[in-house]
Amino acid sequence: AAVPVAAAATTAVAPAVAAAVPVAVLATTAVGPASAEKNLAQSNFRVLYGDSKEAAKNVPKYQDEIFSALRRFLCACAQKWGMHEDIAIDAFKRIQKEIFCSHDAREEALGEVAKTAQRIWTTDEKMPAGPGREFCSVLNEAIRSDDKELMAAAMPIIRAINTLCVIRGVRSELQLKYPRDGVCYRGGGLGSAALPFFKVGTVYRVPGFLATSFSRDVAERFLLQSFEGDPDLPCVLWIIHLDPRGEANPVYRCKQVNFVESSKFGDSEQEFLFAPYSVFTVRSVELSARATYLAPHVIHLDAAVDNRLESETLPLAPWY
Repeated sequence: AAVPVAAAATTAVAPAVAAAVPVAVLATTAVGPASAEKNLAQSNFRVLYGDSKEAAKNVPKYQDEIFSALRRFLCACAQKWGMHEDIAIDAFKRIQKEIFCSHDAREEALGEVAKTAQRIWTTDEKMPAGPGREFCSVLNEAIRSDDKELMAAAMPIIRAINTLCVIRGVRSELQLKYPRDGVCYRGGGLGSAALPFFKVGTVYRVPGFLATSFSRDVAERFLLQSFEGDPDLPCVLWIIHLDPRGEANPVYRCKQVNFVESSKFGDSEQEFLFAPYSVFTVRSVELSARATYLAPHVIHLDAAVDNRLESETLPLAPWY
């Protein structure tokens, strides 16, 4: 799966995506870069997600809706990518078993299905989309491709995850975990062809969930993982800055990101997940001669406070 570093949305209010318009997986090993010609306004994602009221109305309420959507999505992926449906069904059964063999996950499935969707996001069960890919990576590839059939199948899962990612109104202290000094991290690979996109001052959207972590150590582990997977792929450490005032003041809190509470890995990855099509501005770029896991490129980003206030025609990141 795309190796991210950390998750986000509201229960009664639809995610930031709907208006203006991401560590159990903390690096950037995705497949199929987003088209530079597309944007959120033109996307199938935007059409299928709908406006805030429509999105909120269509959030799954029961565990059978989540599992049915998961099965449909995996089967659609298998068909789209030329794989036998049995591979998708096997992956579905393994994820379902993982959920029901955990007491906490089983209890969530009975009453808090958004958390079930979030837990599915963090599974490390391998999916039908190439060797060694996790569900988070497969879902992000589908969002990135903006394939209408895959988006329609995945939308219930996306909406459910977003109800925990997008922060609107007053939430409990537990739901408002905030990174120290408003800084979170992400580690992974970034192809040289994509690097020129990230110029200082560039404002863009990420066509997928963006997983980050409160912990730089976690991000650095994913840098190593990316390097071991492909030593020729340049390593990049992303440092994402949120307004530090957001920790105490909801006016300045980033509305489209939240801490992942329901994870197969507990709190070990300290995952902080941004909703799809979140907006970032490149603050600075520090290039490295070799860009290995020990001396990666470092790209600093500023996260927008509210996706709804940003243009839906912003360019899409070719990689993340």
